[in-house]
Amino acid sequence: MTVKKLSLLFIVSVMVFSLFLTPIGLLLKVVDLPETVSYQGLTGTLWSGTAQVVEIHQGLGQSSGNNAGKNIQLKKFSWSLNGLPLFMGKLSFDVKFGNAREADEMSGKGRLALGLNSFNADSFTFRAPAHMFKSQIPFPLGDIGGRIILNAQEYKVGFNTNVDANDEVQSDGQHLCDVLTGDLMWTNSEIDFGGPVTFGTIVSSLSCNDQAINALFDGENKLGLSGNAIIASPKSVRFDGFMKPDADLPREIHNGLGMFSRLDPQGRYPIKL
Repeated sequence: MTVKKLSLLFIVSVMVFSLFLTPIGLLLKVVDLPETVSYQGLTGTLWSGTAQVVEIHQGLGQSSGNNAGKNIQLKKFSWSLNGLPLFMGKLSFDVKFGNAREADEMSGKGRLALGLNSFNADSFTFRAPAHMFKSQIPFPLGDIGGRIILNAQEYKVGFNTNVDANDEVQSDGQHLCDVLTGDLMWTNSEIDFGGPVTFGTIVSSLSCNDQAINALFDGENKLGLSGNAIIASPKSVRFDGFMKPDADLPREIHNGLGMFSRLDPQGRYPIKL
């Protein structure tokens, strides 16, 4: 390798490492964050750092709707950059936020990586109070309690892009996954039927099929919930399965299901959404 090439490599290396070691607060002064994201108590560098709170504002600019005015808070957010993926054109961070012991607080940890045309999550765990997801349930329910826990051993989604007539890069933004293995749990599940009724833990295994997220329920829960949920996009959710509530559950639950479905010969209520 010539002296000129070595000098160029040295200069580029110094510039790159200077960027990563610049205080993160200075970098964010020249980078425009989305108006839906804010932060407090920011310290460290792009290489590693912490924020006391990262806040994501939902329904910004909307005056109505279930999510209007509700914000997502990630407390004690920390990150650490992994150096090796940089040579493959990826930004890879180990992240951690929240307190896993606080059931009413969002928390999680794992490895997140962003490439030129893909996003990956590995060994990633996310926990949140169940009531945060009530507005996403496509049928009326009373108050819900418990905790939602997502464990993604492996997740990858590619960005399908093309260049339009104005030479601008466009993304289809449609599919949700290319690879997914993991599980989704609702622990200490509870629904108010004129009073709180507990159902224990409801578990589904997660996979990716035809670029859609599949959640398979095995029926091993007090609701007897079994079947497959298919999430093709945030606005396209389907479920095909059954419910067979335990006999010791309140009569209101059995009667409520009977309003939407009829028992089949196996004593199950077919559910299609």
